[in-house]
Amino acid sequence: MPRQAGSAMPRADHPAASDRSRRMLVCYAVALALLGALGLFCWLVVRPVLEARAVIGDVYGKHCARQAGLDSFDAWVPENEVKAALERLGGPEKAIPALRIYVRLPDRLAPYTILAVQMLGRCGKEAVPTLIGFIRNQDHMGNDAVDAAVVELGDFGSEARAAVPVLTELRKSAQVGLCESIDEAIEKIRAEKPPPPPGDAPKSD
Repeated sequence: MPRQAGSAMPRADHPAASDRSRRMLVCYAVALALLGALGLFCWLVVRPVLEARAVIGDVYGKHCARQAGLDSFDAWVPENEVKAALERLGGPEKAIPALRIYVRLPDRLAPYTILAVQMLGRCGKEAVPTLIGFIRNQDHMGNDAVDAAVVELGDFGSEARAAVPVLTELRKSAQVGLCESIDEAIEKIRAEKPPPPPGDAPKSD
């Protein structure tokens, strides 16, 4: 039958338009989720690392300024200033996640790594794997931060037993000064007996 005047034919593009709308909504949802994830990453990771960089730069900059004009330069930051830097980051528990990332970054992004290493040494045995990894991944030639990591591991005593193979391997290619630090660190680690496992404590008479 011929189409009557004024009657409307059904539109065939409705399903296609609906599909496009759904695709756009999905794209918007994915974009918002990615932005949210990026924001969370920045808040949980980037922000603490930037805070650590600011504190480390401030403390080490003042440390360098105090030695201006002296005949020799001591790269090591005094103990009280290391502890003060940690407190500015909220204490060892809050500082260690940012410091773990900081020591993995290149020098241009994370300068004055020696201070970060010293700070890790005040964060408890949880810092031992990070210090071991730091030694593995660094250029050891004249690197004060590596020397600091070796010393800090030695100060952990038996809690740093996992570092002995790494330190022994490092010694094969280390310079004389670093070899002395390695020998002393290994001696400290081996000198302390590890605590007995739970339930193996000697019984009292």
